[in-house]
Amino acid sequence: MNMVKLFLLLATLMLMLFSSCGISDDPPPAGPLQLNLINTSLSAAAAAAPLRPPLALATSNFGMASAAELSSLQYYIREIRLCKTLQVSGALFSNPRGCFSLYTAPGTDEFNSYNATAARSESDPYKYIDLMSATSLSQLNSNKITLNATHIGSYNYGVISWFAPIKITASVPMMDASVTYYTEDGADSTYDTGASYLIVDDLTTGPASEAVVTLNSGGSWFKFTSPFVISRDDIESKKSMRLGLAFNPDGLIKSALTSGLKESMIRLNGEGTTGQAIVMPALNLIPIPYYQGETLVRETYLFHYNNILAYDVRLELFYVQGKSGTIYGAELTPLYTSLTTDGGAPPFNQIFSISTSSSDSTLSFSDYQAPMIKEFTRLTTAGSSGTAKFVCKNYPNFDLGGCSFLNKEIAVSYELSAIDTF
Repeated sequence: MNMVKLFLLLATLMLMLFSSCGISDDPPPAGPLQLNLINTSLSAAAAAAPLRPPLALATSNFGMASAAELSSLQYYIREIRLCKTLQVSGALFSNPRGCFSLYTAPGTDEFNSYNATAARSESDPYKYIDLMSATSLSQLNSNKITLNATHIGSYNYGVISWFAPIKITASVPMMDASVTYYTEDGADSTYDTGASYLIVDDLTTGPASEAVVTLNSGGSWFKFTSPFVISRDDIESKKSMRLGLAFNPDGLIKSALTSGLKESMIRLNGEGTTGQAIVMPALNLIPIPYYQGETLVRETYLFHYNNILAYDVRLELFYVQGKSGTIYGAELTPLYTSLTTDGGAPPFNQIFSISTSSSDSTLSFSDYQAPMIKEFTRLTTAGSSGTAKFVCKNYPNFDLGGCSFLNKEIAVSYELSAIDTF
């Protein structure tokens, strides 16, 4: 059985905090925003799951791109912020208070008017950041940030926003290796829901070329389980702060038979909402703050949902070593398996917040509306296992998978695949 490497791209942004004797409200000299890219992979023994099962078990209808097959994934990042408070409305937020910006994009483009046409004609090489390129990521070094006494406080949210059009170059082989689907650019279109997608004439002729796809989201936010604190002592001692951007590209881009699915994707001309497509999920890219000298830790878990709607779910939790009680980032990534028969989008959204049960200290992971996973217990040894509950009452896609109106929750097994440090 082939074991694949799971890559975590940690874009580590260095914010050097300078101060003079004592603290005044006058800004100290600005320090350069430095970015270091750490490319790391799990050991074969710790790998969560093969990205493709043995050919005898594989399917010709579904496939996922590994990190090596995702050549380029470019986002026009608008801003990265830490905020003290937000007002949440569904997946959106408003009225951010007590924020400071860690990165701001060049230019004066407006979110509502910057469309796929503008993205295709974009001539400024510093606007789009390729998450698969260390050279491109280094463009984030262009910002200079000054921190002073006004930044002292407790920050509860990490917020990142981007313009809706993204640029992608990827090859997506089917799990049985029978055919590979390639990205290419085409004509923009919209569903009756208003969501955007791309129409192309061919998906099976390589090599892959750049496609511009408009996402239905413009960013993400995450509520830390405990605040990130910038104190007066931190500034007086000239403490250096880091910001990690966690991103695992393995299995992010998929191709599937998508009958009736109205999401951001690349579709063949004439097939409407049926047929094979390359699916573009919204990227769950969360800023994770920590201080120089601290070590960032990732726990990787794998859930196995083997009902009618079968797939695995990779859960990644990020925290600072020695402070495991504070989770600064969490990502959910669905993965096809040899049992997958429906390639439609799994019912889960991204994780926006985590709560702890007062009775048994188990965790619940919620999207913008309700818990998705509950009664989850963190593990300490790679290879150990547990059982949590998928909450299906708010997610109708689960009705195909044994989680009907009579059964509002379903027990799902999981194991701790690996613990990595960065």
